[in-house]
Amino acid sequence: STHTRSDEGKRRRNKKKSCKSKSKKRRLYDQKLEEQFDKDKKIRKLESEKALLTIALRSATRKLPIPVTPRYSLPKSVLDRSRSKASAINQTLRVSVTEFNKRELQILPGTIGSGAYGSLKIGKLPNFQQSVAVKEILEGILDLKRL
Repeated sequence: STHTRSDEGKRRRNKKKSCKSKSKKRRLYDQKLEEQFDKDKKIRKLESEKALLTIALRSATRKLPIPVTPRYSLPKSVLDRSRSKASAINQTLRVSVTEFNKRELQILPGTIGSGAYGSLKIGKLPNFQQSVAVKEILEGILDLKRL
């Protein structure tokens, strides 16, 4: 016979190795997908926060008083947000708007994520109604593609 036992062993070992590398490749691929997904998620989160801020600042700098609007029901995705998320947005808005022309804008604590309705409260601003329906914020998020 032309091949020896050592050749057999080598062949068997090589075979195993190729199988292993296949699963390794699959694992790497899955990992890449997951990382991409995380990245997309982060980007989406940043974009929605950007939209919230943009719409809030727009409201705060309008010349005309905002008409009193009835409160609007929020979609489930917004309701699913936790209270901590609401307070995080609250802080972001307060900081940004305080820096922006020393005006104060505040989401009422717990309105986003804790009930079916929410509103924005603009404090110490002349010519403004005190309450802006969250509908505006949601429209801002939907408007993102045009920002």
